[in-house]
Amino acid sequence: MTSAIPGAAAAAAKGRLIAMMGDEDTCVGFLLGGVGELNKSRQPNYMVIDKNTSVQEIEDCF
Repeated sequence: MTSAIPGAAAAAAKGRLIAMMGDEDTCVGFLLGGVGELNKSRQPNYMVIDKNTSVQEIEDCF
């Protein structure tokens, strides 16, 4: 049986969440592909990181 809801929306509808962290180019590619979403608190499900991003910042985001 196939879902009538495509891609990330189908996964979210089934209770599965997608989160992403990566460099700017990788995040932009995935966002253009449609995986970017905001939760009820209007926080995104992605984080753009670089060499200056601390482990604490990443842990706080996810």
